Amino acid sequence: MSVQRNLWTSWVFTAGVLMVGAFPAVSLCQSASDQDVEKIPTKPIEEIVVYGEKSLPNLRREVYRKEENFFAVFSSLNDDDEYDISCYYEVPSGTHIREHVCRANFVKDATAADYEGWRKGLAVVPAYTVIMQKKRRLGLKMELLAAEHPELLEALNEYSNAKHVLKSEMKKCEGMIVCRR
Repeated sequence: MSVQRNLWTSWVFTAGVLMVGAFPAVSLCQSASDQDVEKIPTKPIEEIVVYGEKSLPNLRREVYRKEENFFAVFSSLNDDDEYDISCYYEVPSGTHIREHVCRANFVKDATAADYEGWRKGLAVVPAYTVIMQKKRRLGLKMELLAAEHPELLEALNEYSNAKHVLKSEMKKCEGMIVCRR
């Protein structure tokens, strides 16, 4: 009982000292006159960026959001629906772990046609061939649209920056069994 009373007494004493020590500082801060405030040179702040501690899953979700935004902007500017890109989560066969994937419509179409040809025993151009040909054209479309539309370039920069932040945080966890980030 006396140990508890001693702990309580020391806690109350510490709290009292802290409170008494804080009040003079508050009264000093409040005593500044309007003339003193006018003398302080003010300069407009262009931008303040504060990076708080974020966990790796939150950083990864941020990358996914930026990626989805980039592809949404691209798809809205793109005039060919075949090259529109959509992002979603899927669970690959053989696992129960969801993956975030973004695919162009031509990838889905070529894969479906390849499967249909295999199922019916028809000779079709392999999906890999179609995808590789159209992938080059997709890259060119992205470059041209990014050069013409600053909002697409901005979305790409945000996505790239988010990936860079995630990658640098993941490097801090290299070699650790459990990373508390």
